[in-house]
Amino acid sequence: MNDDDQPHSNDDLFTVARSGEDQEDWMLSFVDLITLLMGCFVIMYTLKSADVSKHEQMSQSIHEAVGDANPKQIEKLDYTDFYQTISDYIKSEGLEANTQIRLTKVGVEISTEGSMLFEPGSADLNDNSQNLIAKIASSLMHEPFFIQIEGHTDSAPIATSQYPTNWELSAARAARVARLLISLGIEPTHLNAVGYADTRLLYPDQPLHAGNRRVVFVVSKI
Repeated sequence: MNDDDQPHSNDDLFTVARSGEDQEDWMLSFVDLITLLMGCFVIMYTLKSADVSKHEQMSQSIHEAVGDANPKQIEKLDYTDFYQTISDYIKSEGLEANTQIRLTKVGVEISTEGSMLFEPGSADLNDNSQNLIAKIASSLMHEPFFIQIEGHTDSAPIATSQYPTNWELSAARAARVARLLISLGIEPTHLNAVGYADTRLLYPDQPLHAGNRRVVFVVSKI
């Protein structure tokens, strides 16, 4: 009897069967891999085609948080009425020489020379200054505005028992203006008072210029 006529052994059958199982396992793993890849592509496409307006809103919020104003934002924050009211008041009272008002990317900035508000070396407001501050307060009473009050001095040193340096004087003047605004009905949470001494001179080439002694109202939307 030749080898070809002899029946196959059980070992040969087992070997063939195992080879078929390995092939099926490989195919199943390949199909699983393709399925996972398809799932990844579907998720990526979904994220890419998400609502664009939500991304724009998120981007807008981030820009607002870091103070990055753009023309569209400025259009939405309407300062026209307030700016016009205070401008008309400054002209009607003849205050143009001592008080300037301008629109900025933040809002409205009103700068008033210290001599119009205070006596030299003092943080006590005079009568004329109170009229201007009262006008600012009445114009903002029912508006969602925030006011930062900045006190500035010139470079002339001061050394009194009450104000050892220009830091104390500038901070005291800003705080005094804030107190008056509060007494006129402005919410304290809508105010901030800060003193800069002579660190932000309006006329850096003339450190003793009277224009360096000033109080600045920076008005912006809440």
